[in-house]
Amino acid sequence: MQSRYRELHLDAALYRRYDYPEACRELHSLLRQVYLKAPKAVQLLMYNDVVTAFRLLAGLDTSDQFSAASLLVQAAETVLPRQRRSAAVVEYKQAAVAFHRRAKRHDSEEPVEFPLSADLLVHIFGFLDARSLVIASAVSRTWYEAATDDGLWRAHCLSLFFRQASASPEMKLGGCWRKAFEIARQAHSSRLFRTNRAYCMKCKSALWLSDIPRLSQDRRSCSHRTIRAMTVPQVVTYVRGRSSSSSSSSSSSSSDTDSEEERRSRRTRLWAY
Repeated sequence: MQSRYRELHLDAALYRRYDYPEACRELHSLLRQVYLKAPKAVQLLMYNDVVTAFRLLAGLDTSDQFSAASLLVQAAETVLPRQRRSAAVVEYKQAAVAFHRRAKRHDSEEPVEFPLSADLLVHIFGFLDARSLVIASAVSRTWYEAATDDGLWRAHCLSLFFRQASASPEMKLGGCWRKAFEIARQAHSSRLFRTNRAYCMKCKSALWLSDIPRLSQDRRSCSHRTIRAMTVPQVVTYVRGRSSSSSSSSSSSSSDTDSEEERRSRRTRLWAY
């Protein structure tokens, strides 16, 4: 169980602002469903991640991040033993006060613009996962032009769906890599980008989508071509020691029986424009 918990890389995800809410929600479920039956070493890892989440809250600035931390503290108050519970709650209260003070100070300050060149924006956006890239494209016209750079979407296409450019029929249909990515996303898994968490069917491991481009460049590791969306309950099942592939396949097979209208209504719209 300890190795599987470490493979979730929750400690690293908490430092990524866009992964912070989901990491907190996973920690919340793990505390409630796994903590009491987990070995002491795993309990210590969970507690350390909870404290890290609360300490990082002071530097965050969105309501989604604060709500996720508030949900996490409820689980900490319910599950953790008295000494750890008291320490965690103190960390949360201090961070919550700092969070609100920072939000008020930010509202009173005049916005300062730092214009960046298109090449620099493209370079920065190269570190984002696909969903974050789409969110960035909605900020402004300048960001939209940088976030729709064909080279960025080519990298995501090749890291997530194809081994090489010649193996992409979607590229021939779409004409550009961004369009090819959308076609491939719908063909491979309509639920993939509702969550930043994925499950590799080949190596049986839990992944963060933001890590896949980096991991796919390592020839010593799995290429992670056969990935499925991974929900929070599946993360709990994974840590407990049962493979998430069965639940992933069952969820995908049940979605195949849904009507086209239901699938279209559930599908998250990726493109901002």
